Amino acid sequence: MTAVHVAHAVHVVLPEGVDDPDRPSGGNVYDRRLCRDLAAAGWSVAELPVAGPWPARTGDAQAALAETLAALPDG
Repeated sequence: MTAVHVAHAVHVVLPEGVDDPDRPSGGNVYDRRLCRDLAAAGWSVAELPVAGPWPARTGDAQAALAETLAALPDG
């Protein structure tokens, strides 16, 4: 039997400033841990920081998020 390694990739949308020590949050800590642990497990992790208020997005912030998501590859 031959072992086959399947590469995994994930795109993670993060709030801009996720690493800002002046804006700590449990969500940011969770996001950072998840990205770090997935990468350590062999996943390809693409971080996509998006500006604007979280979680409620309006106007330009909503358009920026939509543009970021639309640019992702299918699948």
